[in-house]
Amino acid sequence: MGAKSAEKPRLELRRKEREGQSESDSEFEDLPPPRTEMEHSRREAELRAWKMRHRPREVALAKTTLLLGVVFLICWLPYLVVTYVKAYALVSSAAGTLTALVLVHLSTAVNPYICVLHSNKYRRHCRKALSC
Repeated sequence: MGAKSAEKPRLELRRKEREGQSESDSEFEDLPPPRTEMEHSRREAELRAWKMRHRPREVALAKTTLLLGVVFLICWLPYLVVTYVKAYALVSSAAGTLTALVLVHLSTAVNPYICVLHSNKYRRHCRKALSC
């Protein structure tokens, strides 16, 4: 049994030598062949095209998120200021408190309208849901 196992690597080495491969090449057998310059440039072109197709969506999403954040701050900032002022008893105004609370509730009510204005997909789903 020992003679057969020792003979097998020698036969494999002879086969590789006949095929023009050295023993050091055997470790690279499983690796894919190197890419050609044309394949590499095609891949880069595909990647650029993919980025260009998806970039407008990412920009629109960023704008919508920024707008939602700004509206949230505009609506909640008066409430935070009124609460702070009332906590230190600097000024007590019922009109200021009422305005701040209306703005807080308005923040929640405005979000769906902002999304409808900025997203065709959201608009389409809202129309579908409301038409039932």
